[in-house]
Amino acid sequence: MVGRVYLVKPYGISGPVCSTTQVLELCVFLFANVLVASICLLWYGAKMDAQARIYLYIAMGLVPLMALLLHPKIFYTIANRLLRLFKREPIKKRLRGWKLIKLLGWVILGLLWQSAAVYLITQPMLGLKPDWWWAVAGSYCLAWTAGFLAFWAPGGIGVRELVFVASLQMVLPNEIKQRIPGDSLQGLLVLLGFVLRLWTILGEILLTFFSYAADFKGAINHPDAPGRADLPPHDQLSGKSGDGLDAKSQAQSPGGPHSEPHGDLSSRINPTSAPS
Repeated sequence: MVGRVYLVKPYGISGPVCSTTQVLELCVFLFANVLVASICLLWYGAKMDAQARIYLYIAMGLVPLMALLLHPKIFYTIANRLLRLFKREPIKKRLRGWKLIKLLGWVILGLLWQSAAVYLITQPMLGLKPDWWWAVAGSYCLAWTAGFLAFWAPGGIGVRELVFVASLQMVLPNEIKQRIPGDSLQGLLVLLGFVLRLWTILGEILLTFFSYAADFKGAINHPDAPGRADLPPHDQLSGKSGDGLDAKSQAQSPGGPHSEPHGDLSSRINPTSAPS
């Protein structure tokens, strides 16, 4: 988060705004995941493995909680109180409720699109029926939620894959279960879970690459980058003043902020010898 704050400051975005936006984005993304998981897996909740069922119940409980937390009055009230606690400027410009709903809709649409891609990856190996894609979507979103809530596991590694396997086993066709022995099938599902993790990591790397390529000047902190705001005289990011000289150079240069008044050297040593 600190790195992102550093990157956006040259574009006129303050640290508190950047941090609050990231928290808001994360809350919206979590809300979208628990919504999709709860809706898609509600029918299979009683049949689900106990290790995954507990996360499904947690996801269902998070739905009303996240809906309440994301109300603009509640979210920004909490955010501004925290900012005042850390002696930072409060957020004045807020997203309205309908914009948050629109953002939530786009995130859900993105999750469904991503789940369709997950279905296309898993279908050849598991022989899933086309009308079961929503079960894959629910399992994938529930697995992400479990990995996010598992704060003890870095990036939710292990937990996400375990929940994905436990959730997906309940919708596997009987012919697949009969053809592949239990341990081999579970190992295949675990391997598939890690392949999906690598796939998402690769997608994030590609997105980062194209983002930096589209704003190459901004990536190298070039002063002519598009959209760059005018920096204050002594900017904390570059350590330079408005005329391009750092503080040490200005202190040593004639007329710098710490230089003596112009005039004869003897007049600066002995003021009484100054010419009339």
